[in-house]
Amino acid sequence: MNWKKIKTVLIFLFLAIDIFLIIWNIMLRHEALVVDERTIRDTSMLLEKRGIKIPDGIIDEEIPEINGISVRNVLASEAEFVGGILGKRYEKENNVFYNDECSVEINGNSFVIESNVKIKNAEEAEKWLEELGFDLKDTVKAEYRGELIIKSVYKGYDIYGSRISVKVKGNTTVAYGSFFYVIEGSENKTEIRHATSVLPRLIQEGIANCSVSAVNVGYKVDSADNKFAEATATPTYRILLSDGREIFYNATK
Repeated sequence: MNWKKIKTVLIFLFLAIDIFLIIWNIMLRHEALVVDERTIRDTSMLLEKRGIKIPDGIIDEEIPEINGISVRNVLASEAEFVGGILGKRYEKENNVFYNDECSVEINGNSFVIESNVKIKNAEEAEKWLEELGFDLKDTVKAEYRGELIIKSVYKGYDIYGSRISVKVKGNTTVAYGSFFYVIEGSENKTEIRHATSVLPRLIQEGIANCSVSAVNVGYKVDSADNKFAEATATPTYRILLSDGREIFYNATK
């Protein structure tokens, strides 16, 4: 017997089996992360019968791979936030803090900053916000109707409600919004349902005579609009309707 040849054959055989198992596991995982076209078609037909049209291509076949996270409010420490912008010398009147150069108004989880500077472009606006103490590392930027919009993202997914708008107002610049930072190491495994599991809820909401413009998944902060320092950000479907309304549904099982 040629043991050397047999050994070589066995090595290639085991290698082939390993490759097969890897491909098989990938296929099984892929099947678990998609729904069939029939499910999507049936969901679209159901909604269309109730006056809600879903154009082709709006619903993705894949189930998003997104985990839950926790976030920290930029206003977690009001004194630290205000002091970082105004310094040590400022006055306060109700919920407005101010000095000769700048004012900061705080309402719940939202802020309005107005400063005696005139921003000329998006680059200057970003630099100004960073000088005020904002960390803009995990953000995306866009200009809309003369305003710079800065939105928080995590691994490519929007954190809904975490955004800063910057606009020039006469000889001053105003920044307003709410802003949250993802807490490092807070990601936790989460099971996500497909969009076809939540879209029928539009019927329960009494929505009709419109179409769905977009279905996206991102994070929504579980704060119940109460002021918070830290909170859970849950994977959430954002459904944009043709009339401009935004509907949010929990994406977790």
